[in-house]
Amino acid sequence: LLRQLRFRLRSDLYALGETRQLLRRYDQQIELLQSFLNSYTKQAEKGNIPLKDLVRLKGAYLKLTNERSELYKEYLDKQNSLQTLLHTGATIEFKFGENDITGYIRLRSLDEINTEAMQHRPELQIVQTNKQLAEQYLQYQKRLAIPDLNLFTSYAQRSGAFNNEINAGFAIPLTLWNRNKGNIKSAQYRVQEADYSLQSMENEMMNEIRNAYMLYTQTVAEYQKAVSLYNKDFELTSRGINENFARGNVNLMEFIDFFEAYYDVLEQLSRLKIRLVNAAEQINLLTGKDIY
Repeated sequence: LLRQLRFRLRSDLYALGETRQLLRRYDQQIELLQSFLNSYTKQAEKGNIPLKDLVRLKGAYLKLTNERSELYKEYLDKQNSLQTLLHTGATIEFKFGENDITGYIRLRSLDEINTEAMQHRPELQIVQTNKQLAEQYLQYQKRLAIPDLNLFTSYAQRSGAFNNEINAGFAIPLTLWNRNKGNIKSAQYRVQEADYSLQSMENEMMNEIRNAYMLYTQTVAEYQKAVSLYNKDFELTSRGINENFARGNVNLMEFIDFFEAYYDVLEQLSRLKIRLVNAAEQINLLTGKDIY
């Protein structure tokens, strides 16, 4: 339960934080578009610009606000999930930096992760303990099959066949060769069952970890590629497009095409960061230890 709650908490916090940052970007662009829209409306009323340009700008504005509405719904869902988890009605803010995201990128081999899982996965430890208990129970039943050898001595001064008679002897149960076979057989089946359960758990765990590791390595590669493409020049270009559009150096179609592509990149990068965190936390969940 604690592992599941920790996975949910960390995943939702990063998703909440990334969504909030993206919402701020949308708010900035919507505010800028609103100012452009006001200006275009006045110019269209005066007949200085074609009405089709105003309609095109309104369409871009509506599209951006609709995208923000969908994003805001995701944000509220994460808020609700975290507020329920943390038992609070306060608005949750999660502050983090790029270093916190890149902290999830660590070079670990699949064999290392499997070894950690063998040592720390609680479900596996429970099944291993059940097998040990079954083996101990089998040894106990086998010990019960060993007959009890009873030794005895007695002394009789006059009541025996002789005066001052001393007697000694031993007793062994008559069921010497058939004793406790049924319980031993049952215990052996219990050991086999525990062994099969352990093998099944190990195979299931290895498959889960292997698939999670493959997803993690792929997500890391995608993230590193995306980060190499998205750099400071991207932000400089965005500001330059906005400024040059305001000055009339960039036409409407170029401006709209760029900012639509720009926000699509921002959204994809944000979702990629969330996937990276989820993929790493999934491995932590499956191993029972903080690998990342």
